Amino acid sequence: MINVFRRTTYILVCMSIVAGCINTTKKTAEHQRSEVHYQSSVEDIQNPGRGFYYPFATKSSNFTPVTTEELSKLRNTYTVPDGGNYTIRHTLFLRQYILDSYVDKKTLSAEFLKQLENDFVAARDAGVKFLVRFSYNNTAPTGDCGSWICPPYGDANKEVVLAHIEQVSKVIRENSDVVLSWQAGFIGTWGEMMFTDHWGDFDTQGVIYDKDWENRIDLVKALLDATPKEMMIQVRKPQLIQKFAHGPSAPVTVKPLSIEQAFDGSDVSRVGLYNDCFLATADDWGTFADYGSSNHPPINNPEVVSQLKEHQAQNSRYTLVGGETCHDADYSPQNDCSNDVVGTIDRFNYTYLNSAYNNLVNNDWETEGCMADIKRRLGYRLTLKEGRFSNIIKKNEKLNIHLTIDNTGFTAPMFPMTLNVVLKHKQSGKEVKITLDEDKYDIRHWTPEYDIVINENLTLTEEVDAGDYELFLNVSDTSNSGIIAQRPEYSIQFANTGIWLASKGYNSLQHTIKVIK
Repeated sequence: MINVFRRTTYILVCMSIVAGCINTTKKTAEHQRSEVHYQSSVEDIQNPGRGFYYPFATKSSNFTPVTTEELSKLRNTYTVPDGGNYTIRHTLFLRQYILDSYVDKKTLSAEFLKQLENDFVAARDAGVKFLVRFSYNNTAPTGDCGSWICPPYGDANKEVVLAHIEQVSKVIRENSDVVLSWQAGFIGTWGEMMFTDHWGDFDTQGVIYDKDWENRIDLVKALLDATPKEMMIQVRKPQLIQKFAHGPSAPVTVKPLSIEQAFDGSDVSRVGLYNDCFLATADDWGTFADYGSSNHPPINNPEVVSQLKEHQAQNSRYTLVGGETCHDADYSPQNDCSNDVVGTIDRFNYTYLNSAYNNLVNNDWETEGCMADIKRRLGYRLTLKEGRFSNIIKKNEKLNIHLTIDNTGFTAPMFPMTLNVVLKHKQSGKEVKITLDEDKYDIRHWTPEYDIVINENLTLTEEVDAGDYELFLNVSDTSNSGIIAQRPEYSIQFANTGIWLASKGYNSLQHTIKVIK
């Protein structure tokens, strides 16, 4: 309610004050200013690092590489997911590496590391990003334990895991421009941090003890140390987020990440969630459960579920969240459109979901009519609302640009981008790019609660010739030394009609400025 009130107040104030300013400006200097109102689009914008992902898994014992051709096809062609009743184009892929041949071996082969590198090259060539996860087994072992899954589970011990993290981290750092997130994985079957031989198996112990939490915290720390400060890692359980920030004995009532901590590069600001049983039961099949510690037994009741969900809802405003639906029968109609599933996705600030699993749930969204909204809003959805610009300036004057932008997505972009104002000479085609202050315009803070305002008086350099210039806004990915900064596939397209210049990755501001001597 606080966020909504603030936004409403802001809009009312702007309407009453800005309108007067515009009228005054028009009366005194009609030729000096123009106002542009932009038309929003209903298209599912294909932007980087958001949306429905497609999973590719491979075993190290029988490595199957991804290819530029198959990634490009899934990016550029609408396809029907396996078992799905809807179409999708993908800019995001889960690349899972099952290290089945290295469970007891600390040293990864040079061949495997080269195969890993080649996958990232294919992703870059195709213009897509990866979610990366390592595990050691992707099949539920059976036995006589009386459950659907039985030990031994086939994962690796801490010493082996930390050795593997150190070896693959160099490849991931060198290709960080095409990695949205490194999921913690490693622990347990599927890399989902349960059903583990070495890290504290809840099903066997009935509790996760402090030493088990400490080992898991060490794994998270190793991943954070191995990756650039701009990259988030993700863990499978919300309680691990709490334990990492506040210690093994932390209760479920600890405070979430604050806005002051958000995106400050600290370790606690870089830990998000992958929920691979989203909307399966009231607690997402144990996702929102208290697994206990050495000081208290596990608790799983509605109050604990509510407390963990509230913590995650607040924490996820500033951290990366994604996952997959995993079961339908036990939680329908609660996971249907009719039960405000869009509002639930919005509450937990989802950036991505799986298009390949579980399509019993996803298909209901298509049948019931909310899938189009979910596809549009996963992650961020930035829309130009209004622009005010100088019309004529001399070379020694300032170019004023005032833009109002709306975010109707479920969350802000979860990776830093660089904003550039581009002036293109209408006759010669010469371009001049002016980069805006990255601290002042950190798009990771562009949350849906507030209107976003860009207000700049830009100094034109001597290279700007006299003449008429079209104005554009380019939001580019300058990570990893700017290796993909000029790739339009990695620039953000605003959700407006008639403004996208696909060949350049520019958004037209639909205004021409005249520069005179």
